[in-house]
Amino acid sequence: MTDLINDYERHLRRLDRSPNTIKFYIRVLRQADQDLPCGLASANTEELEDWLFTPSPHRRGGPRRGKTTRSHYVRILKGWGKWSVDPKTPERIRRNFDATADLPDIKPAKTKPRPTREEILATLTRQVPAPWLAWILLGAYGGLRCCEISRLDRSDVTEDRIWLHGKGDKERYVPTHPLIWEAIKELPAGPVAVDRDGVTRLTEDQVSHRGNHQIRRAVGAGITSMHKLRHRFATRAFDATQDVFAVQELVGHADANMTRRYVEVNRDRMQAAVASLPVAV
Repeated sequence: MTDLINDYERHLRRLDRSPNTIKFYIRVLRQADQDLPCGLASANTEELEDWLFTPSPHRRGGPRRGKTTRSHYVRILKGWGKWSVDPKTPERIRRNFDATADLPDIKPAKTKPRPTREEILATLTRQVPAPWLAWILLGAYGGLRCCEISRLDRSDVTEDRIWLHGKGDKERYVPTHPLIWEAIKELPAGPVAVDRDGVTRLTEDQVSHRGNHQIRRAVGAGITSMHKLRHRFATRAFDATQDVFAVQELVGHADANMTRRYVEVNRDRMQAAVASLPVAV
């Protein structure tokens, strides 16, 4: 089965999928191969469904996978299954049946926006030291993902714009907020997010982990996160423009519906809407 997953990994590379996407897909497939009774290649649809809806034996009795996670896993399994029976797949590894084809499609759970509150952001900007402060500002005032902070070089940032290498290797730029420029302009050439040696570029996971660690130290656990800073950016940008498509471009979403999931409804506007209704009928 290892050869089949390795070949699928090479297939994904030929499709020019981003390294992070490939890494995630292969990790899920290897986890399924390890957890299923006879491995992924020999699993039937019922066994795959059982695997999706029960905790992994390697998760130490944790909760079962959430709806959004199951949605992602089904998509990954079906992509692999379709490829494994495709006539274009080499005969030495091609399978005769695709048990993933009958898996039910699962819509991801709808989540509410969770933007960082302004008072929390103010605390972070006072208490988080450099170099992590620059990451906080890039999220809150530029809408950058952790993967984009990881890939960002000093040369990508000017006083006017930030050139981003985003999710799926898609490139875009966002205007540079003055607070970001103040935090970035004196940095040396090379990666913005570097290890303690001052040279080695940090990975997406390292940026997320270390950034969230600094946030917890400043304001406590569970109050906000690196990703919630991005929600804050989208919410404030929409409040200022009322243009979901402009915000979509700024945050790098392929679908405006995803952008709407990042934007929290303005409470003052809700209050004004109710207050505008006539008193008499």
